[in-house]
Amino acid sequence: MKRCNAILTCAVIILVAIGAYARLRNPWILGDRDLNLWSCSKLTTTNENCAEFPAYNPADLDPFFKALHDTVCVGEMRDAAMFGEWGLSDQYARKNEYHSHDGQNYKEDPLNIGLNWTQVYDPIKYFNVFNYGYCMYYGTSSCNLYQMLGLEARQWSLSNGAHRVSDVYYNGGWHYFDWNEGGWGANTNGVTYGLDWATTHASTWDQVPVHSYYFWTLANMSNIKNYLAHPSYLFLGADHGGGADMSFSLRIGEKIERFFQPINNTYIHPNANPATYQNMQIWGNARMTYHPTLQAGYADYLDGIYEQSNATLVADGVDLANGSVTWAVRIPYPIYNSIITVTQNGGLTTQLSFDLGKTWTIYSGATQAQQRYDYLVKISGTGKITGFNIVTISSLSPGALPKIHAGSNTVRLKLYDNDETLTLLPDWRNSTGFNRFVIDANGFTYQGTDTWRNGGKTNGGGIGAYMTLELTGPTTGQIRSISGNFLAQRTNSTSFSAVASNTFDIKVGNSQGALVTTTTIPAHINTTVATMNACVANGEYGFGHWGHALNFERDSITNPGRLAYIQCYNRGQNASIRENELYMHYYVNHFPADYFNDIIIQHITNRTYVAQDTFNFSFSAEQLAASNGTLSYNINPSSVVPRDPNHSVTIEVPGGVLLTDLQQNPTVGIDKAASVASADLMLEQNNPNPFNPTTTISFALKGAEKRHVQIDVRTIKGELVKTLQYGALVGGSYSVTWDGTNSNGAQVASGIYVYTLSTGKEILSRKMILTR
Repeated sequence: MKRCNAILTCAVIILVAIGAYARLRNPWILGDRDLNLWSCSKLTTTNENCAEFPAYNPADLDPFFKALHDTVCVGEMRDAAMFGEWGLSDQYARKNEYHSHDGQNYKEDPLNIGLNWTQVYDPIKYFNVFNYGYCMYYGTSSCNLYQMLGLEARQWSLSNGAHRVSDVYYNGGWHYFDWNEGGWGANTNGVTYGLDWATTHASTWDQVPVHSYYFWTLANMSNIKNYLAHPSYLFLGADHGGGADMSFSLRIGEKIERFFQPINNTYIHPNANPATYQNMQIWGNARMTYHPTLQAGYADYLDGIYEQSNATLVADGVDLANGSVTWAVRIPYPIYNSIITVTQNGGLTTQLSFDLGKTWTIYSGATQAQQRYDYLVKISGTGKITGFNIVTISSLSPGALPKIHAGSNTVRLKLYDNDETLTLLPDWRNSTGFNRFVIDANGFTYQGTDTWRNGGKTNGGGIGAYMTLELTGPTTGQIRSISGNFLAQRTNSTSFSAVASNTFDIKVGNSQGALVTTTTIPAHINTTVATMNACVANGEYGFGHWGHALNFERDSITNPGRLAYIQCYNRGQNASIRENELYMHYYVNHFPADYFNDIIIQHITNRTYVAQDTFNFSFSAEQLAASNGTLSYNINPSSVVPRDPNHSVTIEVPGGVLLTDLQQNPTVGIDKAASVASADLMLEQNNPNPFNPTTTISFALKGAEKRHVQIDVRTIKGELVKTLQYGALVGGSYSVTWDGTNSNGAQVASGIYVYTLSTGKEILSRKMILTR
């Protein structure tokens, strides 16, 4: 079976300008064999770009999970013979694949309280952010993935901690996929075995009738068979939860660059502790730059802000009269540093908030947001903001970035949910922090400090215990859905009740009185008491002292508003809550409509170890509007570098967009006509479009009177390129031709250009694309 992340060995730069929302929400780029790891749900529903990958069919899940295992596990393998595509280098395979085996601990402690239990086991972060670890990371992350998909899952510790594995229950049985050591085994019908079978048939585990190719490439199976023969702990669920996705938005004047190699070897947060082989870092960096034009008449300001109060956009900046402007900063990777530069007149103050605007702290330096994924920045007081710039650098897993392989590539840009995201990790180090968001509780009341990520925990509560949190979005916005996890700790493990009612509900709503159940956590009902009793060590099975992550993804709110409420409700045995992390998905728009706009996409790959090539495409806002948020483009590189073909991928929404230009773009849900017209003028779309070397622009004047008519070609930033028509015309139909040159006769670069028809009283404009 062909892996979806087949080795990518081309050499090309692709420059693609395509239309999008003015604020580009949740863009994602996929190569034609990339696994879609934007979110857990997208993983199961949007792999059409990889034709070989099986569909997620609930009636028969084995083909999907076999393919998933074989797609993600190869980077971990330690047998160099597996890596002919990487020049027999497992080091390069580890960097370019989805994960690699390493005994390091990846931790995130954004509250900076030095906790012992800050490991990250979110499957989407695992693939996209850090991509390394040992068996505990594989076992727990896969367990969270299964549960996020609505499936019952469990973990086993083998041979007193020598190995950690997980299996998942579907289609009437348990199924074991070992992402860490790379293997699954199946019967003669191809149905994969679970750990109940594998642990009781360990001595013949290498003789199962059907098996994964990758498992049997290990030179020595004796260790695996020995581990399987000695199950010692059983965990029903996962400690530390999931809920993240790769959501981010780009505003006018913003771009994100993602690099396969580190920009700088120091650009990684202190708790990451990344794996390194032969002085080759198997991690990369992301850099997001935001530099809006703050001038009256430009769309950048209104497109970019989160909320404002007593603020006025003027010719040379933003006037504040005892007012404030707030921007949201979000990157889908953990922040190493974020540098904010503000130029101003007056005594304005710059503050940051990491809890959705509940509390604010003075901006003090680049590393203040370290280990976080987003924050709010507010400038307030009386004065004028004359300039604003943010540069944010994060670390990432290069193996999950879109890759280009040798030969023909069909690359896709997709726009997902029309919302934006902010993270909330509540600070529970004291009751004040706990009650900042928890507005109602029964049973789950604050107990005191703890050694886990939030720094605190609740008392235990049984059937009917709950805690309700209130989230506040932007002043003129809507909170549309919530993702995240609560971490429940069972306080009575040896008498765990394996019944369907022994679980939790997640409820969301736009008010406390409108809460409805949106997720019921899969109950642990298919592990027998005999199996539990066979896996008892130190009085531990079921939940023991470990947590049970209660994961949920984009639970939608009916009739959304600025406020949203989420409740964790216990339907079963006694438990306490030890962690909580939420993702607030909100929508805000300061324009009268959702306008499409132009963006630039750039892939850079290596032709040789010192050279790179270029290939350009351009598309317009109208084209993206017509494509319903999915555009494809093809490249066919002529040369490759075998070990490290990829360099970077960039998405940019250019700044300096005139509001009058933006308002002529198509809007979400509205088709753009082939021409724009007024009572006296009509301006057609140029033909052909895109074009090279020439294109024709047709226009019409209504009425018989003579009038001055001018047709100009300008850059996307309004700079004059060439005047095609200047003089008096009577009513009628006309056309002019542009040959892609400027007023000096020199050829201009590929890209998007604006052409305008003006009479002194009226102006109409359209966009066109020149490709070289």
